[in-house]
Amino acid sequence: VAMPVGIAPLAKMMKEPGIYPVRCDAHPFMLATVVGLDHAFAAVTGHDGVARIAGVPAGQRTVTVWHATLGTLHRAVTVPAQGTVTVTFEYGE
Repeated sequence: VAMPVGIAPLAKMMKEPGIYPVRCDAHPFMLATVVGLDHAFAAVTGHDGVARIAGVPAGQRTVTVWHATLGTLHRAVTVPAQGTVTVTFEYGE
């Protein structure tokens, strides 16, 4: 979809959750990745590599991290009714 200067922002609905690469047909250096989720529990890591997700309901959950080059990792955790959970991920484990 062409996006010339001055055009209104474009919105597209995702048909299902997933990781979607977005590339420009004209400029190979222009690219992005969009992550579509079917829930509101997500975060982006800061410069320190830490992400915080608040309000997760108590119970057994799976935490998933994704890196554009290194891929996806998963960890099962038990979220308590009160307090916090710390989950550490390292690629190459």
